[in-house]
Amino acid sequence: MIEISIVSGKGGVGKTIISSSISYLLNKWNIKLVVADADVDTPSLHLILQTLKITNSSNIYLSRKAFIDTGKCIKCYQCINICPYGAIELDPHGYPRILLYMCEGCGACRIVCQVDAVLLSSYKTGVLTEGYTRYGYPIVTAQLEVGEHNSGLLVGMVRRKAREIAESINASLILIDGAPGIGCPVIASITGTSYVIVVTEPTPEALKGALRAIKVARHFQVPVVAIINKYDISSYNVEGELEANNVGIIGKIPFDPMVFKTAVNGIPIVEMNPSLEVSRAIRNVAETIFNTILKV
Repeated sequence: MIEISIVSGKGGVGKTIISSSISYLLNKWNIKLVVADADVDTPSLHLILQTLKITNSSNIYLSRKAFIDTGKCIKCYQCINICPYGAIELDPHGYPRILLYMCEGCGACRIVCQVDAVLLSSYKTGVLTEGYTRYGYPIVTAQLEVGEHNSGLLVGMVRRKAREIAESINASLILIDGAPGIGCPVIASITGTSYVIVVTEPTPEALKGALRAIKVARHFQVPVVAIINKYDISSYNVEGELEANNVGIIGKIPFDPMVFKTAVNGIPIVEMNPSLEVSRAIRNVAETIFNTILKV
């Protein structure tokens, strides 16, 4: 089974729009696949592919939070002094109170408490959802709780569930729509995959982000190639910079405002209007993936 992770070093470059279109085309060409949305902070793949049937939705508890038993607390305030995140304040009665959005569950407060008044309990990290797109292939996604950490661990669960489903239906491909940037969710999206595709655009910030993402992929020894989206919006030489860094380019996609209109309506551009230049360019990328990566 092949796992392809589509990432970007910067948000807003069109990664999810491209991922949704590629998955649509590969499914149309009889590639049995599972899609996974690893952008757990702001998942949106399900909006374009339209998850019509949800088969399972479960709360995930990967985090810990501290809680203070005021019945035991002697107001020594050592927990306040030791907390490295400033996550403890005083309530109106002078007892320490945990600020849940700031607590990282490190347990330092529990260690210094002399009367065992601090408890560490599991806390909801997010929601993991399994279902089927309106095109009939499985999708796995997750939504991180507001202010929560452990996004990388949640991405790991998304990928494990996608792999489990893929094995059960004998799928040949898992297509991962990763998060932007180079943080924990991106690393969790990349490690152990077969290929990484980095989406960028011809702007200095997008290129910097792409090169960082490429460096991460190479650190984990995953083959990496690039797609230049909206290549015609400026003359910035992103293609030359990628070539100088020995990054293969598998596609250049033009800008077209129709892409955003179709995304808002929850329809991949390659389905809505396959004759557009942008649709043909995405189709060429999908054909490259089909004829090279999936034929290896």
